[in-house]
Amino acid sequence: MANKSTVLWLSGIMVLGAIFRLSIFNLEPLFMDSAYYASLGRAIAEGDYLLQVNHMSDKPPLFFYIQALCFELFGVSESVAVLPSFLGGMISIGIIYLLGRDLKNPVAGFLAAFLYAISPGSVWLSAWGLIDSLFMTVILLSFWTLIHRRFYWTGFLIGIAFGMKQTILSFGPLYFLCLLIIEFHHHSGKQALNSISKSVFKMMPGFFSVFLPVLYWSMFLTSERMKLFKYVLDFISGTDNTDFMGAPIGRLSSIQSDLGEVFGLSWHWIIGLWVLSLFFFLGKLYSKWQTQKPFELSVKLLLCINIFILFFFYLLIFVARKYIGFWYVFPIFPFLILTGSITLIELINTRYLNWNRNTRGKIIISILGAVTLIGAFSSATARVSQIGENLRNSPIQGAQEIIKEIKPYLQNGNNFIFEETLGWMLHYYLFGEKYRNLHYDFGDQNMQNMKNILLQEPYTNFYVLLYRPRYGDIVPMNQILSPEYRVEEIFRNKRDNFRFFKIFSIFPVSLNNTQKLPEEWGKEWETWWYNILFKKWPEAKNIEISRHWNETAKEFEVKLVAEQVPFNKKDLVVSKMQISIKSPKPSIAPSIFYNWPIFQEHQGISMQLLINGETMEKSILDKFKQVNKIQFRTEQSFTNIHAFGKMDSTSLEIETDVQLKLESELVRVEIQRFLLNSWDLTWLTNLFKNHPIPPLKINAYPSLELRLANIKQQNGLITIDYNAPERLSQ
Repeated sequence: MANKSTVLWLSGIMVLGAIFRLSIFNLEPLFMDSAYYASLGRAIAEGDYLLQVNHMSDKPPLFFYIQALCFELFGVSESVAVLPSFLGGMISIGIIYLLGRDLKNPVAGFLAAFLYAISPGSVWLSAWGLIDSLFMTVILLSFWTLIHRRFYWTGFLIGIAFGMKQTILSFGPLYFLCLLIIEFHHHSGKQALNSISKSVFKMMPGFFSVFLPVLYWSMFLTSERMKLFKYVLDFISGTDNTDFMGAPIGRLSSIQSDLGEVFGLSWHWIIGLWVLSLFFFLGKLYSKWQTQKPFELSVKLLLCINIFILFFFYLLIFVARKYIGFWYVFPIFPFLILTGSITLIELINTRYLNWNRNTRGKIIISILGAVTLIGAFSSATARVSQIGENLRNSPIQGAQEIIKEIKPYLQNGNNFIFEETLGWMLHYYLFGEKYRNLHYDFGDQNMQNMKNILLQEPYTNFYVLLYRPRYGDIVPMNQILSPEYRVEEIFRNKRDNFRFFKIFSIFPVSLNNTQKLPEEWGKEWETWWYNILFKKWPEAKNIEISRHWNETAKEFEVKLVAEQVPFNKKDLVVSKMQISIKSPKPSIAPSIFYNWPIFQEHQGISMQLLINGETMEKSILDKFKQVNKIQFRTEQSFTNIHAFGKMDSTSLEIETDVQLKLESELVRVEIQRFLLNSWDLTWLTNLFKNHPIPPLKINAYPSLELRLANIKQQNGLITIDYNAPERLSQ
């Protein structure tokens, strides 16, 4: 009968938790981190199984694969992206009940589960699509298996937690102290130490079954190679403090408000109950020590948890690199609830407050408890309702609507979207679309870099996407872009949460007075272009521009030839550049405006870049002073590189064969053979599935609207071919 009532009570609490979570589930479009995580899960589900394309997250990958599994089972949608977080929140309600029951009694478990089910922070994170909700589910379950001495599963769950988020490192002291307490409670002396050693060994198989794949992924697969483990090492060593953001006093103030955000109650109540709990369990231990009675395991564990809470506050205030939201205090929230609930139950049963355990006293205590629970429920209901209202009116509502309008503008030609803080949202909702996007105030906060990009890409269509909090940026944006450009609104969505703009070039009528150029391509254009190239490429040699009639095709052709040309922002020096433009019809005003020949018509453009070993050798020696000597030899389909140099006092000899492979957005540099001081390390380079050498991002040449068509390695040369299709008057 007791089991049946337990199931009914717990089911009721979980139904209540589900109602709270479903009331705000998927109300807000995916935004910031939640959108980026979903885009990674979507990439896996749609075939990028190893996340080899443009993966920039500093988080381990396990959560993304869980999202990908959900997408595979239920389809790609915002609701499915949030599903792992929702399930994590629901499962945690049951786990925290088990912890409360096993550390005290079922009543403490029900109270902790109830408070967790209705707390605004838990509800919000369960419906938001971040990692935290599912991460804490695994943490709580690992703690439950630890206190029950199921060490293999504890290690396995710790590994899973590490596969989701590095925050697991901060729980290391808690696991270690709890393990010591548990083993010294069951054993003594040497026997306890032996048992601790055995327990750790029992954890290892489960832990390493997850940790090793995550390690391999972090070292050899992700684009942000080793960033995860650099973060871990910096955290352990303390060197991460060099990037400390904010001040401890400011963080203390933020923690106060964020505790209220998570609990739905004033931080005074939360901290007050925690301090009371800390002293209460210290008092219990002291009392047991005075009376020479054995300490209860649960009391020791609860004191350990309270000390860990203090340690975690210390990390947040003085150690953590950044603190930017209530989810940073969420990892200790279940433990605060757990110790607080058990403390309340202990207070009800204690004689320290001089309460007589008669019927009258029990009634009074029950009334006070009911009032407290009703107050917590009322406060949580109001806060969750407010969260829902805020989400319904958030400035990113209408994301799907605006994306539907944007897509037609991105399907033809080269398209570029300037945005601010919307990049990850676009990454999910415009998944697979061929466009580029960038924060418009990157670098120097004054939008000047936006203008620099505009002036370099005459054939690109530039757009601006703003959401409601950024509408004020249009005025300074227009001021900075004028007089060369103007920003015109194309449309806004129904609730005016998003506005979409296009950037237009302004060609004054007086522009042609600054430079007299004829309407047809001729000698004047060639001289004008030569002078531009001479200033743009002062290092280049033998620049020649010529024009001849092609009798077979019945069209004239303009040819540009130059040697030692700095290409792709001077990252690559080209031995010889050859450009052929068929029947160009120039546009005078845009050409003068951009200080570059712009064509309203042509019958096709081709460009060939030739790079020989001598040029590559000189470029490497100029750029890397550690290299003393280097030799390039290009054979059929691969390039052999033989380099000699020094790293500190160590002499190095490297010989490698690399193959260049053209992909849609980059040229992959694939290692075929790698020898280091005659040691064959090809096996090591083969472990890297994602760019062991940074790829060449040379697939576009916007100045002439060219796209990379082919790349060859043969006859002592690397040959790179670009072309642009026929262009008609617009």
